[in-house]
Amino acid sequence: MAKSHVDRYSITVLKNLEHLPLEEETRGTWQQALETDGLNEFLAKEILEKLPELPKPEDELSARRFSKTLMTITQNVRQWRLNQGLQHTRSQRR
Repeated sequence: MAKSHVDRYSITVLKNLEHLPLEEETRGTWQQALETDGLNEFLAKEILEKLPELPKPEDELSARRFSKTLMTITQNVRQWRLNQGLQHTRSQRR
């Protein structure tokens, strides 16, 4: 059985993308990439660059949810990057 490249970071980012006001084309491209290959450096960079450009909701409750979603995605991408670095360091020691 082939090892899946989809990890918990990719799944969390994928779930949170549903709550953001993204263009359908962008959302579909990101979802497909996350479901098939998981998070990678190119996709992580693209997501982090696109998030600050999204329009913020007007009402306070929606704005809070929006901010929380952005923070969750950003945190998971950063944790994924850290984890990748740790795995690379561990493999270098062996």
